[in-house]
Amino acid sequence: MERTAKRVVGIYKSEQEAIVAIEDLKKQGYATRDISIIGRDSREVDIVMEETDTEVVDGITTGALTGGALVEIGLSKEEAEYYGNSVKEGNILVLVDEKEQFGKNREQEPPLSGRIL
Repeated sequence: MERTAKRVVGIYKSEQEAIVAIEDLKKQGYATRDISIIGRDSREVDIVMEETDTEVVDGITTGALTGGALVEIGLSKEEAEYYGNSVKEGNILVLVDEKEQFGKNREQEPPLSGRIL
């Protein structure tokens, strides 16, 4: 099964911040099935999943997160290293499926850009 490429929306220090960002994404028209999360703390990940109906990125378990796994979902090697380290430090990563609607106009800023980190 081929995976859909993912794009990072943001890195969040708490599950509450991730939940707010995910709810904003839903208001912008993203379907819950197109939003994924990765986190080190399974308790925090479970809270976000329950509150938002999102899922952990398919095939990436919290304990087995590696840069290679992030490259497989469409991130560059540099991005994968950066975001992988961020998750290992305890942050929650929110990603969305790459969709044509946001890919057509590359000048358009990604959802929530500038508000995160």
